[in-house]
Amino acid sequence: KLYRVQIKGTNTPKQGGSYRIRTTTDTPKNYDHINRRRYIPLGKEHADIAACYIEQIGTWYLVPTSAITSASMTFFPTNPNSCAKYEKYLNNWNIFS
Repeated sequence: KLYRVQIKGTNTPKQGGSYRIRTTTDTPKNYDHINRRRYIPLGKEHADIAACYIEQIGTWYLVPTSAITSASMTFFPTNPNSCAKYEKYLNNWNIFS
């Protein structure tokens, strides 16, 4: 099977050791009432999988785009007890099976 994969990455931790990756297309959807861009979240029409690389840790999150519901994803790769939304996609290589 052929997969469309959007590669995203970061190497800058946020406060508390989390990492955030923007998961939007580069095309503005429209403008709101004060002319701020509103980007389209990465969806099935753009790619099948978002492959998110945390450079400082050297790990991947492989997230199906159907699971992306917002303009960014936050990951907690150094917290083994994290129950955050995307933690189940840490090293999710079986997504390609």
